[in-house]
Amino acid sequence: MSGNRNTECTQSGCRQVALPGCSINELKEKEVINISDGARLGFICDIEADLYTGRIIAVIIPLQTGILGFSSKKETIRVCWEQIERIGDDIILVKLHPSEAEKLKKATQCKDKNK
Repeated sequence: MSGNRNTECTQSGCRQVALPGCSINELKEKEVINISDGARLGFICDIEADLYTGRIIAVIIPLQTGILGFSSKKETIRVCWEQIERIGDDIILVKLHPSEAEKLKKATQCKDKNK
C-alpha cells in the first residue's frame, strides 16, 4: 500500500489520480479495522477537522468497554488521518502503532472478577 493516497503506481511508473469525495455520514457507515492485528475497532462517531484548510485531521471511534459494550465510561480512540491506509466501499483500514493496539486490547478485555 502506498503512503500517498493520491498516487497510483504500476510497473510502468506512478501517476496522480483523483480521489472520489466522501461525506461524513458515508465515513460513519464504514467499519474501521486495524491491519496490524486484524482487530475490528468499530465505526467512526466523530471527526476532527482543520477549519482553515478543510482537511480531516483525525477520526474518532468509540471504544467498546464493559459488558456487551455498555459502560458508564465513554472512552474513544483517536486515529490520525495519516494512520488510515485505505478507505474501501465498506471498511476503513488503519495501521495503529503496536503500543496503541496493545492499549486497545487491554481496554476491551474482560476483567476476571476472581482476581
